[in-house]
Amino acid sequence: MEGSSTKGSSTARGDQSKPQGKPQASHPLPVFYSKQAGALARLFRQQGGLDEASLATVATIRERSRMRGDQLAVAETHRCAGLIHSRNGKLTTAVAEFQKAVELMEPLENQTPRTHAVRELGVALMNLGNYASALQQLLRALELRQQHGGEELLRIYNDLGVIHHKMHEYERALQFYRLAHAEAERGSDLQRVAGVLGNIAAIYSRLERYDEALSTHQQALTIRQELRDQLGIAQSFGNMGVLYALQGDGETALDFYMRSLELREKLGEKLGTATILRNIGSVHRGNGDYPLALEYCNRAIHIAQQAEAGDLLYQFHQEISLIYEAMEDFQQALEHHKKFVEYYSATLNSEKRRAVAELQAKYDVERATAEREQFRRRMLEWEHTAFRAQVNPHFLFNALNSIQYFLVSHDSESANRYLSRFARLMRLALENSRSALISLKSELECVGLYMALEQLRFGERLGYSVEVSEEIDEEEVQVPPMIVQPYLENAIWHGLLPRDSGGDVAIKVERRGGDAIALTITDNGIGREQAKQQKQRGDGNNERHRSSGMKMIEERLELLQQTTGQQCSVRIIDRYAPDASPAGTQVEIIIPTTLTLQEE
Repeated sequence: MEGSSTKGSSTARGDQSKPQGKPQASHPLPVFYSKQAGALARLFRQQGGLDEASLATVATIRERSRMRGDQLAVAETHRCAGLIHSRNGKLTTAVAEFQKAVELMEPLENQTPRTHAVRELGVALMNLGNYASALQQLLRALELRQQHGGEELLRIYNDLGVIHHKMHEYERALQFYRLAHAEAERGSDLQRVAGVLGNIAAIYSRLERYDEALSTHQQALTIRQELRDQLGIAQSFGNMGVLYALQGDGETALDFYMRSLELREKLGEKLGTATILRNIGSVHRGNGDYPLALEYCNRAIHIAQQAEAGDLLYQFHQEISLIYEAMEDFQQALEHHKKFVEYYSATLNSEKRRAVAELQAKYDVERATAEREQFRRRMLEWEHTAFRAQVNPHFLFNALNSIQYFLVSHDSESANRYLSRFARLMRLALENSRSALISLKSELECVGLYMALEQLRFGERLGYSVEVSEEIDEEEVQVPPMIVQPYLENAIWHGLLPRDSGGDVAIKVERRGGDAIALTITDNGIGREQAKQQKQRGDGNNERHRSSGMKMIEERLELLQQTTGQQCSVRIIDRYAPDASPAGTQVEIIIPTTLTLQEE
C-alpha cells in the first residue's frame, strides 16, 4: 500500500484524490442543489489541504439544504465533512459524519450516494484500525453497488484489496487489486490505473517479487507525473522507498522517503506523512543514528495520536521500542513494547468474532461464483484468524510481565541477554500469527525461546527438554501457530511453580500412525487435583486465563477438523507415581502431517 514499510498507511482514498493545492478561504464553492447533490463531495475528494473555511462552508450549505427540505443534500454535507476530517486525520469525527450520512441516505430512492458514503465509512474505520467493522462496511458497499449500480466498483475493489493487504493476506489482496485494475482500464481512468498499479507493486514487494514491483511502481509513477498528480507522486515515492528498504538499500530508500515527505507535508496529508516519518526513522535506526531515528518516530507518533490511528500507533511504538533496544535503554524499550502490544491486540481483536457471524449472515462473499463450499471454508478461516488474534495478545502480555520482573530484579548484562531473546520471540510470534499454519520448526523455535526465558526467570525451579523423532521433517510438517505455548504456560504456573525446586517439563514430537504426529507436553508438577484444591483455597495462579487459553486451543482444533476434514484432537492425562500419588500431567495433541488450509 502507499508509503508503508510494514502494513502501510495508505488509505484507499489516497489513490483516488487529485490534489490541486490548498484552496483559499475566499474561493467560492458550488451552489448545492438537489440535482448537484454530489458536487461538493467530488470537489473535496479532488482538492488537498482543506481547512476550517471548508467546514464552515459545508455547515452553511447544510443549513440552507435543511431549510429547503432537501434530505439528500443534507446527507451529502455530512459526507463532505467526513472527507475533510479524514484528510486532516480526525478519524473518529469522520466516522461519525459518515454514519450520519448513511443514516440519512437509507430511506432515499437513489442509493448511489449511499454506496459512496458506506465505502468511505469503511475506509475511515480501516484507518482507525477497526478492520472487522471496516470489512463489514466495504462488503456492504459492494452489495449496494451490485443492487443499485453506480461507478463505485473500482474503489470498493481497491479498498477490499487494501484491507486484506493490511491483514497480511497478500494473495487475497492481489485478487482484489487486479479486479480494481481491470475496472480502471475499462473506464480509461489513468489516475485510478496508476493508483491500483501502486498497490499491486506493493504486494509484489511483500511477496519478494522485487523486479516486478519496481517495474510496476515505475509505470504508476510515470502516469502520475504525466497527470501532475502530486499526492499520487508522493505515494509512488514512498512505495519505491519501501521497495529499496526491503532490499537493504537504505540510502536509496531514504532519498525516496524524503521526496515523498516533502510533497505530503505540502499537501497536508496527515496519515501518509506519519508513516513516511516512521519509515525515515527506521532507516536512521539501521544506520545507527538513534537520536535522529527517535526524532522522526516521535513526530510520527504525535500525528497518529491526534488521528487516533490505532493501526499506525502499534507500528510506531514497535519501531521506537527497537530503537531503545539498540540504545540499550531497556526500560524505555519495554514501555514502548507494552504500548505496541496494547495497540496491536486492540487492532486484531476488534469485534472480529462478532463480525464473522455477521458477515456470514449478511453477505455471501462467493455468491458471484456460487461456490458455497468455498465460502464456508473462508468463514472458517476467518474463525482461525480470530482465535489467533485472541491467543497471541494473552501470550504477549504474559511475556511482558516476565521481562518486567527480570529488569527490576537483575543486573543490566543479564537484562540485555533476556531482552534480546524476548525481542526475537516477539518478532517470531507476530510473524507466525499472520499465518494459519506454520512449520513445526518455527513452532518449536518459539517453544524453545519461551522456555529459555522462563528458565532464566525461575532458575532451578524449572527445567525443560525438547525431543523430535528423527523420522519427522520439521520443515515440511505444518501446525497451527501457538498450539503448544498455552499448555506450557499452564504446566509451569499450575504444576511446576508450586514446587520448591526440581520442576521439569518435556516436549516430545513423534509420529503417530502413518499420517499424524503427536505433540506431547509432560510435566512432573503437583497434578490437576492438587492445583484445583489450591484454586479453591484462593492460592491458584490465574485460573481464568488458563481455562480460556486452553479452551481456545481445543476450539481451534475443532475448527481445523471442520475446515480440513482431518482428525485433530487434544487429550489431557493425569500421571501418578507407583504409590498412587500425583506425579504431574501429560497433554497429547494429535495433528495430521498433511494438514493444509486453503490459501486464496
